[in-house]
Amino acid sequence: MANNLNTQQEYSESRRIIRQAQRDDQLVLFVGAGVSINSGMPSWGKAIGEIQKHLKINGNLDYLAIPQYYYNLRGKNDYNSLMRKVFKYGERLSTNELHKLIMRFNSTSIITTNYDNLLEQAAEENGEIVQVISCDSDLPYRSAGKELIKMHGDFEHDNFVLKEDDYSHYSSNFKLIENYIKSIIGSKVVLFIGYSFSDPDLRQIFSWVKDILGNNVRRAYLIDPVNEYDSGLESYYRNWGINVIFSKALNKDGSDSIESRLAGTLNWLLESENLNVLGRINDTLKDYKNLNYVYEKYITQVFEKENVDLKNNCLVGKDEKSKKALNKLFSWSDEVEKNAAVSILEILKRSSIKGISRKQNTIFIPHKKIENWQSALEQFDYQKLIELKKENDIYLSENNPLGYLIQAIISYYLTDYVDAYNYLKRASQHLYHYHMYEYYFISQLNRERIGKIILKDYSVSSNIRCKVKREIAAINLEKTVDAIPHLNENNFLRDILHSRYLYELFQDVYEKSQSTKAEANTYSIGLESPPAYQQLRETMEDFWKFEQRNYIIPRTQDFFIYRMYIHHILLSTLQPDKEEKFINLFSVTNRHAPCITKFDLHIMLQYMNPGEWENDEICRYLYAPIKLDDKAQDYLNTITQNLSSLSKNTNLDDMYWHLIIICGYIQLSPKVVETILNSFIDRYSLYNFVTNMNSITMFIKNIIDQKLYSKKVAEFSIKLLDLIFEKSIEEKKEDLTNIVISLRNILYHSKMKYKNFSLLKELNRNNLLKSIVRIYDVCDLPTQKKIKELFETYEFKKSILDWQLYQDLVIYNIIPPLQNVEDEILAEYSNNPNLDKKAMRIVLLNLCLNQKELYRMKIEKIFEEDGTKDEKWVINPKEYNYKDFSINWLKHYNAPLIRKLSENKDINKSIRNCFIEAYGERKLDSELMDIYFHYFAK
Repeated sequence: MANNLNTQQEYSESRRIIRQAQRDDQLVLFVGAGVSINSGMPSWGKAIGEIQKHLKINGNLDYLAIPQYYYNLRGKNDYNSLMRKVFKYGERLSTNELHKLIMRFNSTSIITTNYDNLLEQAAEENGEIVQVISCDSDLPYRSAGKELIKMHGDFEHDNFVLKEDDYSHYSSNFKLIENYIKSIIGSKVVLFIGYSFSDPDLRQIFSWVKDILGNNVRRAYLIDPVNEYDSGLESYYRNWGINVIFSKALNKDGSDSIESRLAGTLNWLLESENLNVLGRINDTLKDYKNLNYVYEKYITQVFEKENVDLKNNCLVGKDEKSKKALNKLFSWSDEVEKNAAVSILEILKRSSIKGISRKQNTIFIPHKKIENWQSALEQFDYQKLIELKKENDIYLSENNPLGYLIQAIISYYLTDYVDAYNYLKRASQHLYHYHMYEYYFISQLNRERIGKIILKDYSVSSNIRCKVKREIAAINLEKTVDAIPHLNENNFLRDILHSRYLYELFQDVYEKSQSTKAEANTYSIGLESPPAYQQLRETMEDFWKFEQRNYIIPRTQDFFIYRMYIHHILLSTLQPDKEEKFINLFSVTNRHAPCITKFDLHIMLQYMNPGEWENDEICRYLYAPIKLDDKAQDYLNTITQNLSSLSKNTNLDDMYWHLIIICGYIQLSPKVVETILNSFIDRYSLYNFVTNMNSITMFIKNIIDQKLYSKKVAEFSIKLLDLIFEKSIEEKKEDLTNIVISLRNILYHSKMKYKNFSLLKELNRNNLLKSIVRIYDVCDLPTQKKIKELFETYEFKKSILDWQLYQDLVIYNIIPPLQNVEDEILAEYSNNPNLDKKAMRIVLLNLCLNQKELYRMKIEKIFEEDGTKDEKWVINPKEYNYKDFSINWLKHYNAPLIRKLSENKDINKSIRNCFIEAYGERKLDSELMDIYFHYFAK
């Protein structure tokens, strides 16, 4: 290289800028005649000399004047014929090394003043497709991919620029191309290859450069393979806005050949810069600079190559060299290091990396705040999303292409799929126009995914579905990725396209899930590594942020992985603490998640299938509410408020009812309980309550289990009972008995009394009697007295329903046992074969168990002859052989009976042993676990 140190530094900086522009798809190559000389094409001087011979004139004429003289003298036909011959039009020439090196720059735009087809040929040899633009009419049809702009036309279009008239009329003949090239010069870095200072082409182009770039001399570069380094010449061309790289100053090739020196300079530009550790890290991480969030995997891959490890989400140098490099992120020695450090830290702020460990301390990295719509989505604030969607529409424009993408994502989560699809069409168009290729790909990916949802949605018109079907069939994501410039084989877009990161994630989550399960069931001591459940959670949260913050719509495989995650994190949370003394020296414990987090709760609600709460393996451990940490509890309060205030009968209503399901199993707060009970009043409809009856009763049971039955909760329960009774009267249906019983239980435990006899009287008038019976024991004494009066004269018919009513009225002490009714029941059982004998035995059994029967011996004889095993057991539990006992029988009987049985020491022991055996055989569901821990565990 040149002896002058400043020149060396200047050239290194020039190479850095050119290489960076190459990586960022911001480099444009201008290719001149010098590139094609070794392929047999004439230099500019030789071509003019050949034309001059045919004029038979001597003297040094202006290069542009000679072809003009010939044209004026011989006319267009002879002129065209000679020019084709001089510039070897139609001859098959071979590409040379310079053409191959130009292809290695992988530039999206190449501009040439040559007429030959050697660059097209080089692209074909390199397996690339380029669109050739030789005249203004080609420009409106330019498409994705690479382009070769023949700014001086070509022989095919008979518009080649050579003589004086061609240059003087250039702006009118090539108006669109001129403006397009000027826009490229103004926005990208330009490198001139194969030009000499005597080429007239340069003056025209240099004047554009100077007009457009002014003093921004870091934007245009020219390689001079002819002259020695000349500071005067360098200053002269810098005045034109051009930085000159003198090939002879580089000493990259000792050959006297101009072409060899030019090739040596191009190779030098293509070589990897001699970067330090920080520079290399920055060089690779810049591939992710446009992402809102960078997947941890991509960051660790880069740092691992430089001997930097990740421990507890902090970067740690493994040797002195890597440690020094990490220190330089905060204490750089020059501007180059500073720029690299700032760039790296900016990317780390958009990742899961928490900090950087140094000898003296750990420096924690502040992370980027999320956008308003993302915050609303995380909090299930659909009302806010609806408002944001309306507000954002006002500011949408082609200058803000990401705005359309954000609107599409908001629409997707609001289940407005057609809106989402249309926003994505606009997003793709504008993102492509602004060369935002990463998000263009994501937009197209989302279009395809949402399009498939629309095709299955028959509420969408057939015309729209047919149109969407045609449009998504035309989306070729493989082709889209291939057309994106500077995309290496390991780029994250290829990971998404081919689901590579999903396959890797599935394997990773599966292995960590198994480790989580193992750690929860085994003892450990002194482990330095984070618990498996923590690693699992961090992996999933990182993946979730990568997709959500980069606007990627999840697909079926994502849902499966999320469900696998939450399944195992719940199992870990539900495991009890285990501790053992080891030789009386120290304790060993199991490692399991102590509670679920805000992230877990979000995933449960967003991705878990409501039916999975009945999963046997999870429910087997649900003997107590699932614990939440403090942030999760605050988060539950927030999302409960947001979902409860959402308008009912929307497409988002399912999310509200899924929350109710979850609240049947997790730790609650008084605020959550009150908010949901109040929302029940607003959302009441017979359809809603019948459809979600199990969820509602489980939620109310959870309230009671956690002793959250405050006076305010009881007041909400009374309001809800009133509403149910009113609607039952209106609809003349009594389908919500289980919910009535659950609300009754709240009143029972809170010692609040129900007093609205006018509603109960109206229920009686409409023959809706079950609810009256179920609520009787929590009514105040005056109301109880009036209820008794209602049934004093009731005439029981010969039907199962009336005998069941009789059973309940007797058991609840609303009426005394009646001999005529029981005589009738026994007579019908013996004499009427058409009646449901099983249902009749249950009536008799319940009377016996509550000691309300009048004919004990007759009833016992019926069970001895006709009873099932469980009926024989329950009629005489003390004498029963428990080898034939099934714990599932307990599900059929009410709480007072089970409590009474559990109070007998011998019966309790026998049933407890049956539970232990069933647990070992994995035959316990949540209902049985609940019965066990309530009545038989102690």
